[in-house]
Amino acid sequence: MNMRQTSKSVGGVAQCVLHFATAVRPIDWEAGSPSVNVAFDDTGIPLALKEYASAFDEQLSVEQGLIAVTHTLTAVIRRRDARFWLDAEQLRRLAEQGTVAEVTLTDGRRLLVGWSERFGACQPLKLASMVSHSGKRPDDEPTVTMVLTATDTAFALPIN
Repeated sequence: MNMRQTSKSVGGVAQCVLHFATAVRPIDWEAGSPSVNVAFDDTGIPLALKEYASAFDEQLSVEQGLIAVTHTLTAVIRRRDARFWLDAEQLRRLAEQGTVAEVTLTDGRRLLVGWSERFGACQPLKLASMVSHSGKRPDDEPTVTMVLTATDTAFALPIN
């Protein structure tokens, strides 16, 4: 089990780029480094995240001696930005094929989520839910909240 990165920053997610799971190139491990080098065959979809609204969580659980780590990426996106790329086809692909995310935490650390040493891209993040919020007050900005989840046996990998 990858225990290289177990502490998370306070404050959530600053940036996130989604890549289709099939676009991850072979991972390059530097000798003695706890981080990986990663490249993709696509340009990815950079999410226009609402400031200080998105989060990444990992929950470790043990059942009958089997360890599982559930990764949850909650991305809060401005609706005006989401409308340019978020359509029925993209939602279907996120739900069925899944995605691998490059996540930059607010403290600057970068994580590869939805890809693991053990399973590669076979356990990608998949769309669990999406909610479109209109806001409560006249000055509230409309947003879309997407929740992507994956279950694996290790924590997310740190990226160089």
